[in-house]
Amino acid sequence: MGMLRTDESIAWGDRFRFYEKEDSFITTIVNEQGNASWYLRSERNFAQSTLYIPPSSAEEQGAVITWMAMMIFGQASLLHDTIMIHASVVNHQGKGVAFLGKSGTGKSTHSRLWLQHIPNTTLLNDDNPAIRIGPEGISIYGTPWSGKTPCYKNERLPLQGFVRLQQAPSNEFEWQEGFKGFIAVLPSCTSIRWNKDLFSNMNTILEQVIAQVPVGYLKCLPNREAAELCQSFLFPQKQ
Repeated sequence: MGMLRTDESIAWGDRFRFYEKEDSFITTIVNEQGNASWYLRSERNFAQSTLYIPPSSAEEQGAVITWMAMMIFGQASLLHDTIMIHASVVNHQGKGVAFLGKSGTGKSTHSRLWLQHIPNTTLLNDDNPAIRIGPEGISIYGTPWSGKTPCYKNERLPLQGFVRLQQAPSNEFEWQEGFKGFIAVLPSCTSIRWNKDLFSNMNTILEQVIAQVPVGYLKCLPNREAAELCQSFLFPQKQ
């Protein structure tokens, strides 16, 4: 199997293992019965992967295969100037705003505040959008993976900005320039740190993105005023 790199997974608990070999990465997830495993072998750059599927319920098959596909996409896309990020994204008047933060910070809550109180706003993706550098600039995309929210939109928007959220007793917004902006977005990016080449690609892509897209830091309460303050900085011409 190679060297065990991690056995920690929020989604799969102690059923998950991730190994590194000289020429590949191996991902395994034990089925509910505990008598067989999904076995995923990926080339080091994830350009090609092969998944071996054990007997299991249709519901579990769907959940594991969907998760495996997301992981493969998150790594392979780094070869194509694309980064999958952990974020909730709203579409405000045709432009995307990505809300970042640790699990439980309130990304989805803040998106809902925009939907409720900021006119001309819809949800693009609530968990795993993708950012890409293209001829038209920096774009953010909906994906088939939106967490617990059934929001699966095959849409592209110009990326207006990132906002990292922090729960606080009052609302306060501050721009994060240069390296501060890079550090604010980096923890939300998807990359396997044991693959030095792909991790380096991710940092290079992110550096180019941050040079073109502003990054804000919002200390906030879960209220209407927080959403309106955030909008006032990201869309000052609308005020």
